[in-house]
Amino acid sequence: MIFVQAHAAEGPAAPPAMPSTQPASAPIEVPAPAAKTTPSLSGPWSSTLVDEIVLEQSGNQITGRYSYMDDDDVTQEGRIEATIDGQKIRGKWWERPKVGGGEESRGDLEWKILDDGKALMGWYRDEGDEERQDWNLTR
Repeated sequence: MIFVQAHAAEGPAAPPAMPSTQPASAPIEVPAPAAKTTPSLSGPWSSTLVDEIVLEQSGNQITGRYSYMDDDDVTQEGRIEATIDGQKIRGKWWERPKVGGGEESRGDLEWKILDDGKALMGWYRDEGDEERQDWNLTR
């Protein structure tokens, strides 16, 4: 008889792999990045045209009121209705003399929201006109 001596592997042999009886851990939930929200635009604003405008925001809707003295020393009262779409505001404006039977003026407006809602930069135009005039607001 011949005996062959085998060389043992270093250390004890590992037992065969057994399936785990532990439940798999739940996947880790990673929160989605927060959507950029428009800060509230409600409150008083300084304007390049009419001194102060007070805006009220409800969801994506904006309304506003303002008054100013025109070149004929007649106080004009105005209002704004607009919609926020991303970083743009598009809408309409109307104004008429505070007293008397003066004619109503109206037109379109558009502002871009800047500086995290601290500035609105844009334009207005009279109804029927193509020419735009600057109309910027700041807080």
